[in-house]
Amino acid sequence: MSLLEKLKSGKRNVRLIKFPGTDHDVALRVLSNAEVQEALFATEGRFKQKKIEVSATTVEAYEDENTIQILTRALRDPKDPEQPFAANVDQLREMITLEEKNDLVREYDAFENEVSPSAKTIDDDELDRIFDEVKKKPETGSSLNIYTLRKLIIYLASRQPN
Repeated sequence: MSLLEKLKSGKRNVRLIKFPGTDHDVALRVLSNAEVQEALFATEGRFKQKKIEVSATTVEAYEDENTIQILTRALRDPKDPEQPFAANVDQLREMITLEEKNDLVREYDAFENEVSPSAKTIDDDELDRIFDEVKKKPETGSSLNIYTLRKLIIYLASRQPN
């Protein structure tokens, strides 16, 4: 699979992993930007509902809640990845241990980096491959994220003319 295919595939990527400490499968799906925003807004809403201000003493709890919100959206039923793994965020929050949460976050981060590499880690050879694929099929450029497009433009502008 080319880097461009990995960049384009985004949300369609689903991986089966073992739920930490068990032999039971769970599907893990990379979230879209909109889903990550929904998780953040849900975190903010929970804090407002409970009348908790984000401060130096509560910032860790805020980040933890955001992680639970993300995992609720990313963990899917292994038999039907369209269905969530947990019934709702409250169930996941109440039933998951800190160690399980940390293991799942590591799995999610590794998977996300694999299927949606950060533009910061793309080297010149990969940018050349992306550029070649965009030259062949210009419409593929519209599926790149803004950071990758920015890096590609800067790279192309800085290349020496042949």
